[in-house]
Amino acid sequence: MEIYSSYEFDKINSSRHSKRRLYEIYPGKNTFCCKGSISTGPDIKKLIGALLLYNLPIFIFLGLQIYWIHQKNSQNEKYINWIDSHFNLKASLFFSFLFWFLTNLFLLLTSFVDPGVIQRKPFSNNGKNENENSNSKPDSCHIKHIKLEKVYCVTCNIYRPPRTSHCSNCNNCVMVFDHHCPWVGTDIGLRNYRFFASFLFSVLTTSIYTTALCAFFLISIVYDFFQKKHQQTGYPLYLALSFSLSLISLGFGIFGIYAILSLVKLHCFLISKNLTTREYLKDIYVGTDNPFDNGCLSNWKEKFCTKIPPKQINYRAFATHKEITSLENQLEENRGGFLGSKKAKEILKQEAEKIRIEFEVIDTPHMNGEWIELK
Repeated sequence: MEIYSSYEFDKINSSRHSKRRLYEIYPGKNTFCCKGSISTGPDIKKLIGALLLYNLPIFIFLGLQIYWIHQKNSQNEKYINWIDSHFNLKASLFFSFLFWFLTNLFLLLTSFVDPGVIQRKPFSNNGKNENENSNSKPDSCHIKHIKLEKVYCVTCNIYRPPRTSHCSNCNNCVMVFDHHCPWVGTDIGLRNYRFFASFLFSVLTTSIYTTALCAFFLISIVYDFFQKKHQQTGYPLYLALSFSLSLISLGFGIFGIYAILSLVKLHCFLISKNLTTREYLKDIYVGTDNPFDNGCLSNWKEKFCTKIPPKQINYRAFATHKEITSLENQLEENRGGFLGSKKAKEILKQEAEKIRIEFEVIDTPHMNGEWIELK
């Protein structure tokens, strides 16, 4: 029988690993895929809704172009001679597929790239916060001779770096937190902001392209109608399909421009000033200089041309005994906001029970659980 101090116990627990991976007991609200290799926000349904909202109008627009190319290659080529002489249908279809691919790619990258979640620090065995109880002052840093204090986060047990904020929707501290996007269903931060901005730009470009092309198609249909081609065989079906699909696509294109233009203008302004949406809405730098503003060109370069820092958390790593006991303390004491799934809570309790079987805490009046007896 051996007796260990609490310090030695923490050292042992830090070196021993469970058979459970970290994503299985993670206290945040993240949704994990591929056994923790991919993580996204808490509501995957919002991402599916965003994909449908964008792709359904685009499929109608692509179907219109494919239908016109089919008409050109069939016996009804006479219907679209005017369009083909003024426009290359195959080239327009190529660019439509290109915009469709890029927009979906940026949307998926925005959702599945880690936004910059910061690693939590374990709580002590008695459920108390070591950082909170310490007499040491919180860290601070200086940027351009401006002192910035690091704010303590009671949930993650860390002093947050500047521009970091805790998202209540995902229950994570995120570096350079911009906002929680309700459409994508995840946080926008340091590591995925460039993909979010690229997604906005590509949606606006696609909407403008769709609107311009559909307007051109409608003009050509009206031109053919006044050329009395409606008297030819098969023209009514062609007219009904072409006109209705063009009109629907034009409506979606105009709606897309109206919905996204103001958002694109806002983020162009934020990038130029190196501000986040949170900083802009809370007027954090009103009346003072923004220490992160390095000039318009440098700010754009920083957002899109710098290397993406590696993520801090490996969700596929095996959880240590110390992490399990710390998270179980948060769950039992209702500290740290353990907001993981019901399955994560069940797994956490099972693993913590296994550790208690291996280690027995001696709780005497003078020791108060500070010594550990190893069976």
